Amino acid sequence: MGANSAGYFVGILLLVLSFLAWYGFTTKAKKKFSSEYNRLNGEKEPIICLINNLKKEQKGLLEQIDLAENKKKTMKSTLATLKKSVGEIEDSAFPGKDAYSTECFLYLKKIQEEVDNLKKIASAFERWHFDMSSLIEQNRQVHEKNQGSLWIAGT
Repeated sequence: MGANSAGYFVGILLLVLSFLAWYGFTTKAKKKFSSEYNRLNGEKEPIICLINNLKKEQKGLLEQIDLAENKKKTMKSTLATLKKSVGEIEDSAFPGKDAYSTECFLYLKKIQEEVDNLKKIASAFERWHFDMSSLIEQNRQVHEKNQGSLWIAGT
């Protein structure tokens, strides 16, 4: 019985030591996990704020693009009307009488200048629209990158 008692005692002692080692390890792991969780949780708020600001900026940019596209449609319509007017004036000119009167010529010249100005505005709008599209794409990429960072931080 003495040898068995010693064996039981050694077994119980090993069991107690194993439990204490496991408990110490898990306590350290819990503390480390808790501090890492708190650190990541503290970083979450500025990222969420940045994402919200980017969403607001994106919404504003999309509204600006919609306004610009509406303006572009209006300018195209005006340009078509002016071209039609120029065509009507050219058709109504009397080729047999001085080809064009001075007044008609000046009016045509003024319309041509307006058409040229509208072409410049349309060209500037096209460049602006391209730049805005590029900016929105960059904004989406930053947003996607931030979403990926939040996913990693959340796991």
